[in-house]
Amino acid sequence: MPAPSSANRAAALDFPDPHYHLNADAARDRLLIWSGANDWQHPDGSINWYASTETGPLVNMAAWYHYANVVSQTAAMLGNTADSAKYAAMARDIADRTNRKFLNSATGRYGQNTKDQTAQVLSLAVGMVPPETRELTRQRLLDAVRERNGHHATGFVALPYLLRILAETGEGGMANRIVNQQDYPSWKTLVHHGVLAEGWEGGGAQMPSCGGSVGMWLYQSVLGIRPDPAGPGFKKFILAPQPDPATGLTSAEGSYDTPYGRIVSKWNVVDQDIILNVTVPPNTTASVHVPARNEAGVTESGQAAGQAKGVKFLRMEHGAAVFEVASGNYAFRSRFLNKANVIYAKDFSGVASPHLNTQAPGIRIGSETWSASALWKSDGTVGDAGNGSANAFLPFTPVAGKIYTLTATVDVTTTDDDWLALGFTSGKGTGAWFSGPEINAAAWMLERGGQGASGYQTIGFMGPSTGGGSASVPSSNGPVDLRVELNTQNPLWSVRFYRNGVQMGGTMSYTTNPAISHVAMAGQGAAGSFTNFNLSSAP
Repeated sequence: MPAPSSANRAAALDFPDPHYHLNADAARDRLLIWSGANDWQHPDGSINWYASTETGPLVNMAAWYHYANVVSQTAAMLGNTADSAKYAAMARDIADRTNRKFLNSATGRYGQNTKDQTAQVLSLAVGMVPPETRELTRQRLLDAVRERNGHHATGFVALPYLLRILAETGEGGMANRIVNQQDYPSWKTLVHHGVLAEGWEGGGAQMPSCGGSVGMWLYQSVLGIRPDPAGPGFKKFILAPQPDPATGLTSAEGSYDTPYGRIVSKWNVVDQDIILNVTVPPNTTASVHVPARNEAGVTESGQAAGQAKGVKFLRMEHGAAVFEVASGNYAFRSRFLNKANVIYAKDFSGVASPHLNTQAPGIRIGSETWSASALWKSDGTVGDAGNGSANAFLPFTPVAGKIYTLTATVDVTTTDDDWLALGFTSGKGTGAWFSGPEINAAAWMLERGGQGASGYQTIGFMGPSTGGGSASVPSSNGPVDLRVELNTQNPLWSVRFYRNGVQMGGTMSYTTNPAISHVAMAGQGAAGSFTNFNLSSAP
């Protein structure tokens, strides 16, 4: 056997301690139910962290699973195959018991609370989720963030993993919005007299515990520099920057010093392209993720990236072309943002004032600005319009041969029968733009604050003068993702409606194609908000 390295000698000295404690815990209850500090400084005051029968075990079991894996891997590194196998089996058993007790395999959710981010994050981060359920659990995490209107709901334990999981699964835009929130809970409310505090309201001790998560996010998501488990100590590493032009994240530059030398990531968005300059230190290999629509659109120093020296194309993943890159300096360029595809984008984060009227979307095809009533604010919130309507329009004219997708996350905060709506219109009225729908609404989705007389909360509708038709779903609570798809690829156009990714009804075709001139948001007698507004086209 070769002489142990200094790292192995240190691991050998430490090995008996975790080895002992894991066995001591294994002798207790089959679920670790003690809550202790739990996910300390979790901002959800509605959860009794000490009395809950879910939150404690879900945090503890994820930790127990993680520690068992660490001890198993350490034992393997030391050549102790018996203990490595023992603690690997322990980890599998912990995962099996946790999943049987808390995982709904049909939905992918851990626990009963639809707003619980902690349980989803920790289960994903430590690898406890079965492979066939992992994507469902990831979607439940995204749902939980949307339920909090784009805010995090985690404490000391889960917070670093939340931003990491979002970065690793291509949700950099959502992570960016979380980090840049201005109201509670956010990093802005965490700061008290210029100092990072313990609690999200700026109270408690002065400590950087939650602030450190942002530092990690800046390296791992914005710069994109992440360790690769396949090559510990940055022998191999991942470089996957995640620009988000819709929120103004269009450039970054930074470095990280490793035992092999300095990793450099420098990128900026220029018009439709991202320019990414990378330094890979000597004797290392990087997996470089270049935001792109396809491999063919990526170049390195002016030539096709896959043909460049030291560069090998691996796959497409989460909207990026992934290349294996050897040591050296590289200049990648990719047309990742095609303005012909993204027509409008606006996340509506930021301050509420001034009014939305005359404000520009984050992405637009020309010099377009919103034409909106005074009730609409720049952060996407809208006040109660009483018996009238509050409207906001952007000019838009579809052409034949496309599929247009209009999306937004809508949160109606009133509880009566009034509504907020999203859609395509023929004209720009000052009153109720769909009174009735045949006047100027070509296709729209309406989200009520309550069930209404019909017992339905969400309704999708085509203007009757152009074919008519409707679909609806029963009432539910919280923010919802609405999507209207307008298909102009056939002689007679058609529409599909989706709520939280699930289609409502079937495809509805027009009898006469509408003369669409705008996309619009509207509300009648309802207060609430729009976020993640987006209009795109394909192909």
